[in-house]
Amino acid sequence: MKYIFFIMAILTFLFSGTTGKISGKITDGNSNEPLIGCNIIVQEAEMGTASDTNGDYMILNLSPNEYTVIISMIGYKTITYENVKISIDKTTRLDVPMVIEAIEGEAIIVKNHRMIQKDLTNTESRISSDELEVMPVTDVQDVIKLQGGVTQDANGGIHIRGGRSSEVVYMVDGVSMTDGYDGGVSVSIENNNIQELQVISGTFNAEYGRAMSGIINMVTKDGSNNFKSKFKTYTGDHYTGDQLFKNLNQFNILNQKNVECQISGPIIPNYVHFFSSVRYYNSDGWLFGLDTFDMYGDTLSVIENNPMNWTNKWSLQQKINFKPLSSTQIKLNYILSNEASQGYDHNRQMNQDGRSTQYNKGQFIGFKISQTFSPRSFMDLNLSQHNKKYESRLFDEVADKRYITPDSLYWAHSEGAIPEGYDDDTNYFPSYSFSRWGVDTNQFFRQTL
Repeated sequence: MKYIFFIMAILTFLFSGTTGKISGKITDGNSNEPLIGCNIIVQEAEMGTASDTNGDYMILNLSPNEYTVIISMIGYKTITYENVKISIDKTTRLDVPMVIEAIEGEAIIVKNHRMIQKDLTNTESRISSDELEVMPVTDVQDVIKLQGGVTQDANGGIHIRGGRSSEVVYMVDGVSMTDGYDGGVSVSIENNNIQELQVISGTFNAEYGRAMSGIINMVTKDGSNNFKSKFKTYTGDHYTGDQLFKNLNQFNILNQKNVECQISGPIIPNYVHFFSSVRYYNSDGWLFGLDTFDMYGDTLSVIENNPMNWTNKWSLQQKINFKPLSSTQIKLNYILSNEASQGYDHNRQMNQDGRSTQYNKGQFIGFKISQTFSPRSFMDLNLSQHNKKYESRLFDEVADKRYITPDSLYWAHSEGAIPEGYDDDTNYFPSYSFSRWGVDTNQFFRQTL
């Protein structure tokens, strides 16, 4: 019997960008001279500034999203830019030539203004929440592996540009959520909770520390002044007429089930907002075996087709945003994920009571204070704790007697009558290519804090 207990504690001070900025130059449309004191307002963020003596302006600490930017000055037409996209760790450049106002109250509205990214210095992919909505994928790993230079191995590990899976750094809301044991992500993040996903596969900044192969940076959604809700569900099954695959010539609409629900909105309008999300997923998989014998080798009265690569998981996220002042934001974030599954065991196709079950549990607690001192300076303070627990076992108790007895049954037949499958020297020659009795005696437990 093998039993491994592993605990690792890691304190990290790696912080990644979770916000972007907007900057540009305001000029007179006729003379091309810089305009001083022009007002620039980012409407949804309730942030703004004025152009300086050179006509330049800058607004920092904007969460990734699409905003409405309003530029106004006495004597000139007010210009409104809609759907201005802000991305994490990027500068959105918006240079504006102002037009002299001929009639009082005139305004210009610019929709779907296309930005030219001038500060791209690394190889990266960005996926927004709108793009995630229409992608035919259910898990964030499915999104990541679709990006250039990314592959996924048979065990689910992510490899970027041929590097090891342990060389990828996972960032969520500005802090590292990399599992220190195997290099994976400690807590499952659902697609519908992501505001923007960034995959960096080369020439990344030193702020990401130990990353050797790539960075996966995720920013989760915030609540707003508008109530929003979303419900999504689907069911399905795998089907084939090939007799090589057991139990797949019948279609069961409930073989795979997925239910997701989100709700967000204000608790106190303009001051306190919330975002809540929950997901439940269950799948019997596509590999089935005949449950013919119990772990003692006795033939069962009812022989059934049982799923052999099933998964049952759920997750939730609760996020609260406080904005006591226009320049101060406080965010509390809690994410929990829980998964139980069994992998395919070819040897135990006919003795399924002896298969072990794998358990994955993850938890993340985050606290963030963001203080904007001016349009050109701000400070973020992040405090977080994440842990992951992984177990692989058949029985709850380490010293359960059933770990010993079924695995040793055939020694009891060394005296007396020789059972089928044995020769005169009591050497065991199995009459089947599958195990008729016995259990998986391997046990594994580890927790990363």
